[in-house]
Amino acid sequence: MIDYENIEIQINSISKLVDNSNSGNKHKQQQKNKNEIVEKRKEKVDIILNELDNLYILHETSDNRSYISYLYGKLYLILSNIEKNKENEYLDKCETYLSKSIRLNQNQIKAWNELAEYYYNRGYLILAKKALESCLLINNNKESLKKLSIVLRQLPEVSLESRIANIQESLVKAKEVLKFDLKDSESWYLLGNAYLNQFFLDIDKYATDIDSALKAYQCSLQYGGSATGEILENQDLYCNRATIYMYKEDYQLALEGYEKASQLEEQWKEPLDKINKIIYILSSIKEIFHLNANRKNKQSSHAGGGKSFKLRTFLTMNTFPKTQANRSPIMVPSLQPGLNVNCYLIGKVKYQISNKEYVPRIVVLSDNNSNLIVTSIYSLPVNVLKKGDIISIADPFVKNIVVQWKQYSFHYQCIQVNSINIEIRGKDNDNISAKPLITTHH
Repeated sequence: MIDYENIEIQINSISKLVDNSNSGNKHKQQQKNKNEIVEKRKEKVDIILNELDNLYILHETSDNRSYISYLYGKLYLILSNIEKNKENEYLDKCETYLSKSIRLNQNQIKAWNELAEYYYNRGYLILAKKALESCLLINNNKESLKKLSIVLRQLPEVSLESRIANIQESLVKAKEVLKFDLKDSESWYLLGNAYLNQFFLDIDKYATDIDSALKAYQCSLQYGGSATGEILENQDLYCNRATIYMYKEDYQLALEGYEKASQLEEQWKEPLDKINKIIYILSSIKEIFHLNANRKNKQSSHAGGGKSFKLRTFLTMNTFPKTQANRSPIMVPSLQPGLNVNCYLIGKVKYQISNKEYVPRIVVLSDNNSNLIVTSIYSLPVNVLKKGDIISIADPFVKNIVVQWKQYSFHYQCIQVNSINIEIRGKDNDNISAKPLITTHH
């Protein structure tokens, strides 16, 4: 009997080593010469290829040759990652052998999954989807469901309807995967990604999905240490989770998450860019309040003079019927942490902190008495709000932002509000909602 299992274990071991060396992860390559590593792995692959050549000659049955062809295909996919100068040559051989494996045995599940992986790596997402769906018709297996959940989220956007359908189907597949093993770390990670992508489709309709994504990521980390612990070194997980924290303005957790992702993938710029972005935003807010305090100390008797009359006029003229209805006016000093029910706050946009594309849109408002407060507005179209606009906020929710990060220290209060709970003077307030554009990984 052919010891396929032992050969495949060797191949999988080489594959993991290649993936780790290509990731740029410093923990995998300390004090080692990369060229030397590549050459040693190439030697191991060549040894297994020779072994497969001999096996293919000795064993003529379709099932045996199907499995051997699958192993050939897997090896050539590995070789395409080892020797980039021969990548196309190896990829062609990979496809040839995997296709042959399936021709010899239509039920060769591993070959179907490997062929889908080949298509995915080459960017042939439609073909990858078809291969995985064919495989699932033969056998409803965990590996195909995992891959299909990923592929569905990355299919070309033909229309908004197809995009929504693909994201929803991706979530269905991710949930099905967990039925095989509730303690599988990678399955929880994929579920978190599926929830996160659906949330950003429509943050109002799928409002709870962002918390479901966080729970799934936590389960992934929890179960990651129960077996190999490899998921604990998944930089994408830490980056995606940090993106959620950044969106929710849990900046301390976001900074820690992005730093962890950066440590795991030193060549990856995105986490460091996000850290710098957060520090820039927080520093800008701190500087504005510092300057405002100095100005108040110098001109306390004249602060806001002429402008306060205008705001009082707005208060009495019922300029904001939606947000003022059955509510009482409130000023910044009276705001309490949490939800301030049956109140509305009117303020003027004094400073714009984030750029127009940033989610949430962060501005600093001034109330009737020139008291400042940071305000983060979600689901706001790009060109709706500008400096000088006067807005009304219904039932403002106030969050305390506290961050201690290396040499930095930040502490301030922030109103978090969805665009459906604000009115902007002179704007069509029935059409000031938009979907955020957020980047997630896999």
